[in-house]
Amino acid sequence: MVYSFLKLTDGMEEEGQLRFLLNLGVQLFICAYVTMVTGIELIWGHGNLYQMVNALSTFTVALNFLTKVVSILFYRREIRQLFARVEHLHMKLRKDEDHHRIILDLERFSKICLWSYKISLMMYPFYSFITNFIIDFKNDFRKIFFTVQLLTPWNISDIWSYTTGALLVLWISLVMIYSFYSFMAMELAFTFEITAFLKVLQGRLKNMNEKDENIYGLHRDIIKLVTDFNALFSGQMYWDILISSVQPCGFGFSLIKALKRSDPGATEIFYKIILVIMGPFILCACGQQISTESEKLHEASFMIPWYEQTLRMKKNLIQMLTVTTKPSTVNFRGIIVFNYSCFAAVAQGIYSYLMMINQFATDE
Repeated sequence: MVYSFLKLTDGMEEEGQLRFLLNLGVQLFICAYVTMVTGIELIWGHGNLYQMVNALSTFTVALNFLTKVVSILFYRREIRQLFARVEHLHMKLRKDEDHHRIILDLERFSKICLWSYKISLMMYPFYSFITNFIIDFKNDFRKIFFTVQLLTPWNISDIWSYTTGALLVLWISLVMIYSFYSFMAMELAFTFEITAFLKVLQGRLKNMNEKDENIYGLHRDIIKLVTDFNALFSGQMYWDILISSVQPCGFGFSLIKALKRSDPGATEIFYKIILVIMGPFILCACGQQISTESEKLHEASFMIPWYEQTLRMKKNLIQMLTVTTKPSTVNFRGIIVFNYSCFAAVAQGIYSYLMMINQFATDE
């Protein structure tokens, strides 16, 4: 199951190493190109406030995608090893006759969620292409808008040069979104698996017997997986949170202006805003899910009939209660915990920045 998720990120299997590196190299080049172009537009552009905040949003999104690709490239071996351990534990718990149904149910649910999220992401470039083409066609291509600013070797002056540029933008958008999805798929896959493991542990604790002494070792393995996941991904996730309040602001400002003038392109901008906000939301929701299931594990440890256990089991149970007092969390060096409270702070930041930009526009 987990290995199938790895294939969503081009596997990182040893036998596919060359293909993986070539694909990642293309993603790295495209993300670096868009980051450079939008950075130039932001720093040396001579546009108005509307163009500047749009360039800022596009630049931060492109930079975020670029850091994700670099993170996967540098830590590909460690990521592969981590998910190999998750896969091993997954297959081990599937053999549990009493609780294997938990693993299978979450396996099916996670596949549906991942493919649904992938479709919602991949549909955006096509929707944007069609929407902008129709709008520009009605304007006789007098005012041309691309989702990504381009430095093309040709002048965009008619429908043929426009179509070529639009198709190039479509391809670039698909490559960037695929790189973003690869990283998000790993976060989601890991969260689903750890959730399933913790649910199995809760079920075993409720029906605890002498044969279940290995549940303490299983809990230790889960804690180690979460700790290693934090070591690999928490820095990138912290970066996501830092810039996530800025990313949607330019798009939000564009949406406000589009709604005021009844622009048909407002739907495309709204779609883009939802996708941008979904990134930090999924990140925080994953952290919240792991924290919640860890807390439920502590409750399950507390509620079992300890007085019916042997002396050895009682000692192990005390250790379990002590360890689970502090739930396992997805966090960055203990500074920030990724949960719904964290996302609430992000949402508040988005609203504050958007209102500030809108006030500047009103003053002008």
